Amino acid sequence: PALAVGAPRAHNNAGAVYLLILDDADWSARSATELSSSSRSAAALDLEGHPSSANAQSQLGDSFGATMAPLGDVDGNGVPDLAVGAPGDDDGAADAGAVHVLLLGAGGSGGAIGVLSHAKLSTSTIAGAPAPLSGGLFGLGLSALGDVNGDRVVELVVGRSEFKDERGEIAF
Repeated sequence: PALAVGAPRAHNNAGAVYLLILDDADWSARSATELSSSSRSAAALDLEGHPSSANAQSQLGDSFGATMAPLGDVDGNGVPDLAVGAPGDDDGAADAGAVHVLLLGAGGSGGAIGVLSHAKLSTSTIAGAPAPLSGGLFGLGLSALGDVNGDRVVELVVGRSEFKDERGEIAF
């Protein structure tokens, strides 16, 4: 069994997700992989497309790992994939938020799981999505619905907040 644990306040609120492989007998962690922009392991993610020296600083306050949704095995490699919210991401506006789709794969010692590839989704990168909103916190709510329309693609519901009039919104 495997377990994903979000730690949105790790690394000065940049955030992290820990992927744990659990022992079948006593549920202790056999291995743990940290996924974050500031991890020094091979699993370090460049969540913004910045050079690694600038990347850790650019992530402060992103809260990567604040929300997560299991996607099932999207890429067909036998390892479940994961959507991770980063509601404090500054893509398009301050704290506009983002969601990262992580395609995972097995490998390494102890059956460790790592990221094979990932895609960043935000209101500034998705056609037809609401405009980026400062303080919008896209990714504050996150849920995978499964394949609702039969196109063999998992649908994802993403929520965001709006501080101006204290109302929430399902972004898409």
